[in-house]
Amino acid sequence: MTEHEIIVKQLQAVQNASRKIVTLDTKTIDTLLDELADRIPAAAEAILEANRKDLERMDPADPRYDRLLLNESRLKAIAADLRNVAALPSPLNRVLEERTLPNGLELQKVSVP
Repeated sequence: MTEHEIIVKQLQAVQNASRKIVTLDTKTIDTLLDELADRIPAAAEAILEANRKDLERMDPADPRYDRLLLNESRLKAIAADLRNVAALPSPLNRVLEERTLPNGLELQKVSVP
């Protein structure tokens, strides 16, 4: 299997997973975010190595270079941010706007995935 085929297969798996995640309840999503944050330290070495390889193909003068650069500190911040997102109230199914039309029809604008 070529590198391109591997990447395409991985992207398809991510796309399939994203379709399943939106069907999960809030508690399960929060648990997944916390578990992902817990896995980052154990995978740090592999993540940093893959990042190093990606950066080798970039020009260090490219403005995106620093934004893509990962280190231990940035990985810890990413894990902390995942936990912060998990702690936020879910925006799903929240009524954003509600009104009754002149004909008596009740109209709601509700947040969805």
